[in-house]
Amino acid sequence: MGSAAPAPRGRHERAGEHHGWQETTARKAAAEDERLLAALQPLLSLPSLYPRLVFLALGFAAITSLAAAYSEMLPLPEGARFVLIPAVACIVLVGLRHREWGRRALVGWLAGIIATCIYDTLRLGLMLAGLWEDPIPRIGQLLFTDPNANWLWGYIWRFLGNGGGMGLAFAMLPWRGVRFGIAYGTCICLGLFGVLATWPVAQVHFFPLTPVIAAGAMAGHWVYGAVLGWLTARWLPPARPSPATGDRLAPGRVDRPTRPRPQRPAAPVGAGRTPAAPARPVRRSADPPGAAGAPRSPAQARPAPAAPAAAYQRPPAQRRAEAVRTSAPRPAHLR
Repeated sequence: MGSAAPAPRGRHERAGEHHGWQETTARKAAAEDERLLAALQPLLSLPSLYPRLVFLALGFAAITSLAAAYSEMLPLPEGARFVLIPAVACIVLVGLRHREWGRRALVGWLAGIIATCIYDTLRLGLMLAGLWEDPIPRIGQLLFTDPNANWLWGYIWRFLGNGGGMGLAFAMLPWRGVRFGIAYGTCICLGLFGVLATWPVAQVHFFPLTPVIAAGAMAGHWVYGAVLGWLTARWLPPARPSPATGDRLAPGRVDRPTRPRPQRPAAPVGAGRTPAAPARPVRRSADPPGAAGAPRSPAQARPAPAAPAAAYQRPPAQRRAEAVRTSAPRPAHLR
């Protein structure tokens, strides 16, 4: 049989080359995807990932509903009924299911309320100076669709929903301190500016986006973030390297320093001491029969004198003769 004819060159070879680079690209993509999944596996296997993500997402329920109402995408009563109330119920249920994370969420919520109070102190100064109107009472008007609604409803939504909810979300993050708090407040304020710039109708419900008001809003969010970061760093100590192992601790874990034990005062000499028990006699294998455990006299306790060196210098024949003489049986009359 003849050898097989070579494959024709040209279009068929170009198709094979095209299939080759596709296979190489797919192989490299599969290897990179495998590496990414291997890196994400420890993160996805954390038991605290579920409550952390739930609290982090639902903490923005109030501010998201308000932003949708300002942009006239979803009325605030529907946002409160279908977004805020289910979010609050879910936060309570998850907090009862995971008690440690529920306490952590409560700490962040309280810190957010306190930070909002201090932020409003600055905003009140701008209002008294005539640089800023008070848009908070309009929240209650949007909530009840009543222009005569009590101004207190707007502040309840602001403190318990907006400020407290975003503080709850910040407590789920692994970072603490004033710097991270200021960065967090900056991100919130930039999001507010984005809503006002994208939907100009929101400026009618909230405030016009002018340079003076924008600077005051950014300064107020910096104050909010700084107070929030300081309080959470004080109430929830951040993760830091352990001096023993050098690894990083979990955010919920507190590495408290151990307290030194008080030293007892030394007792006076001869007071309260228990007399030492007498030492037990040590049984030696060299003791004579019947005297096991008996104390030895000083003469018996002396080590046996070493054999003279001349005994090891005798000729081999003489040593063999002595060995035969000592091993021979003795006569009966000498026994």
